[in-house]
Amino acid sequence: MTKRRNLLFIAMSIIFLFNVTAVFAVSEKTSEPEIVSVSHSYDISSSIHVDLSQYDGTYLIKSSGMYVLEGALIGSLNIDASKTDIIQLVMNNAQINNPDGPGINILKAQKVSIILTEDSQNKISCTNVNEDLKNADKTAMYVQSDMAISGSGNLEIQSEIGHGILCQGSLKIEDGNISIAAFKDGMNVKDNIDIFNGNIHIRTGADGIVSTGKKDDQGGIQIDGGNITITAGQDGIQAESSLMITGGIFDIFTGNGGTAVHFVGEEVAAQAIDPDSSAFIQRGSLMQQTPENSSKSMKGLKANTSLTLTGGSFTINSQDDAISSKGNILIDGGSYTILTSDDGIQAREHLHIKSGSILIIGCYEGLEGQTITIDGGHIDITASDDGINAASPEGKGIEYEEDVWVVINGGTLNIVAGHDAIDSNGTLTINGGYVNLTIKYSGKRDAAIDTDAGFFFNGGEVITNDGSEKDAK
Repeated sequence: MTKRRNLLFIAMSIIFLFNVTAVFAVSEKTSEPEIVSVSHSYDISSSIHVDLSQYDGTYLIKSSGMYVLEGALIGSLNIDASKTDIIQLVMNNAQINNPDGPGINILKAQKVSIILTEDSQNKISCTNVNEDLKNADKTAMYVQSDMAISGSGNLEIQSEIGHGILCQGSLKIEDGNISIAAFKDGMNVKDNIDIFNGNIHIRTGADGIVSTGKKDDQGGIQIDGGNITITAGQDGIQAESSLMITGGIFDIFTGNGGTAVHFVGEEVAAQAIDPDSSAFIQRGSLMQQTPENSSKSMKGLKANTSLTLTGGSFTINSQDDAISSKGNILIDGGSYTILTSDDGIQAREHLHIKSGSILIIGCYEGLEGQTITIDGGHIDITASDDGINAASPEGKGIEYEEDVWVVINGGTLNIVAGHDAIDSNGTLTINGGYVNLTIKYSGKRDAAIDTDAGFFFNGGEVITNDGSEKDAK
């Protein structure tokens, strides 16, 4: 009987050799698996095969190794190893549902890697509905180490009243088809988040993807690729420190979405609101409001220090600002289609657009910052108030501010605005490019070009529908 079991295990090992997504080798000096490269097979000889359906309640991992997981578990997979242990979880049609807490509970390890086998269907869920519990006990995956996800399989993560992933370390997503439905945040990570590839679909009552760490080496998000769809009751992607995106395809919907611009005497423009922004999302957004904090942030992309976008394709439909930073924003590439009930792109400090295709089909104000530089790109804005507004965070409504300006060196700008097409509390300088400005209202304080310290024209082409380009110095 023992020989038969051994032969069966060897046969299964050969099958698994061709069906997973990372190559591993065992170091000669240690029994810990070492990641060698990413491919479509791995060395099964050193792995531990686990049929989760054979366990009731909890499956516990206490040491380094590669664990091939199959079957269904009602309960929790717990990892309580040492701080130097590296653990690989190869998920091959594994389902873990915990009605009392996290489906995966990583208490201690140096790093945990989740590898999704090709075409596999995997699910991790927490169906606990006791709202008095701590966040860690309401999340589908609770991680107190660094974690990485890779592979070409599918992973569904669901939390009834908590976060999808709550990670106290860093999170790296290399690949995979990941679907998250959570009452609170989809991914809540303390350290940093790196996304290289994958198809990620998130529906959440609070933030879609958020990094929360406040130390110098925490709170950052970098995305280099992937196809990311987020429907969030609050912010789509939020970084406590810096947010950098170099590529990828993004479809982000926040809150109740944007509002179409309606100029008096004209028909209301069509507005694309996601019909599936459902009670699940609204329930999360509304139930988390308190009298002390009744105003929730519902921005598309948000960073607290700096936001850099150098590539990617973005569709953002947001109730709050579509792209926002409390520091600087740099855009140097990418394409953007934006509908928002607030500002299109808003920087508390400097907004710098070097290149890119930006279409803001509806907003309150299109571009906003204390200082704004446009070197190139193609920008189309339809705004109910101002197309471009330069003012300090405390200076809106002030007649003149010394350290406020707009400089246009190139690019193509087409702006249709209700009041001012370009409004600067300081100066406006145009050195080049094509600038076409139209305002819909003609009150005493409305103008296509409205500055408090002068308009300086040095080159390019400027067209307005009210003749205010003639006021150039």
